[in-house]
Amino acid sequence: MATHFKGPILFSAQRPALENLNIARWNDQFIQFDDYDHGAIDETLRWTIVKDSGASAAIVADARSGELNLTSANTTDNDGASIQGKQEYFSLPSTAGNKLYYETRIKMSDVDQMDVLVGLTETFTTNPEAALLSANIIGFLLTDGSAVIAGITEASGTRTTVTFSDTTLSTLTNDTYVTLGFVATKGATSSEDKVDFYINRKFAGTSKTNIPTANMKLAAMSISGDATGQKVTTLDYMMGAQDRNVTYADGPA
Repeated sequence: MATHFKGPILFSAQRPALENLNIARWNDQFIQFDDYDHGAIDETLRWTIVKDSGASAAIVADARSGELNLTSANTTDNDGASIQGKQEYFSLPSTAGNKLYYETRIKMSDVDQMDVLVGLTETFTTNPEAALLSANIIGFLLTDGSAVIAGITEASGTRTTVTFSDTTLSTLTNDTYVTLGFVATKGATSSEDKVDFYINRKFAGTSKTNIPTANMKLAAMSISGDATGQKVTTLDYMMGAQDRNVTYADGPA
């Protein structure tokens, strides 16, 4: 019988959002991770950039641990940039109890004057704002005019917004990193599907409606909310993972 270690990915009790991402099971889970530690964004094999003409998406030179900036044009409202995976690798697993994971660590330069979406979406093309029009989304949304971030699940164009009760978690601060993650779990029936949201690896809230089953991809979008200076969203890393729906003789992987 195989041995599966019970400890989390980095053996820390402070990582409840990732508690089932076990090192002993990495080959049983598909994982896509980028630490933005290379000289330029790989737009050939890994990422697609959609941006407005004066905006940019670029890896920060010599940043400690690697960083990616999504930057609006200077003094331009409703302007910005986005990054999305090349392929729609991720979807809610088909086997009950299996999970889909996401985590990123980000900061924004002007939290109440920006629209920011991070998580999983379908492919979008026309402009960064088109990410918000994706028919299937799981992620976090910061809306211009508020410093409070919310969770969203959207299936076939119908959206559920999760307002987190602990505003000390969900209220963001300019130029201050926050870790955002979620775990989507396949239920025994579709009515039991759910997404648990985490902020700084603390449980923040749950959505049990409009959980998408479509294929999606890693994505991040940042749009300016006014024409005062540049608006910058910085990503430290972005990660998605999912169980492979594999079953072995000693039980599910």
